[in-house]
Amino acid sequence: NLAYREKMLGAACLGGMAFANSNLGITHSIAHSLGGELGVPHGIANAIVLPFVVEFNSKDEKAKERYQTLASMVGYGNFQQAILDLNRQVDIPSSLSDYLKDNGAFLDKVDKIASMAMTDLTIGGNPIRPIQEELRQLILKIYKG
Repeated sequence: NLAYREKMLGAACLGGMAFANSNLGITHSIAHSLGGELGVPHGIANAIVLPFVVEFNSKDEKAKERYQTLASMVGYGNFQQAILDLNRQVDIPSSLSDYLKDNGAFLDKVDKIASMAMTDLTIGGNPIRPIQEELRQLILKIYKG
């Protein structure tokens, strides 16, 4: 149905423009790198990465307060746990190692993934600007679970 396809194309374009102007943060920086290097679908990558990034960003008091507000809005005391529970309900793996079929490829590329994530434009919207080694350690934590 060409009319529906045209509407979906317009919606996808508007969504892309919104994302491009919203400073998404390191969840997307890492997800972009995982997709580019390991072929992890963007939605799956974001879902796996997000709870770890919430934990990382909670070191920032303003971010921690926002996460607490979000948690209470969805009936939780902890936003990270809310995400983990939702992921479990929809069969999202709890770690990258649970998703990847070739774990050796990840270990061979972890430095490149961290480097790519550091230069991704979306990193600028993160409440904490990590140094590359912090990002590498976070990516390893996401891998191990």
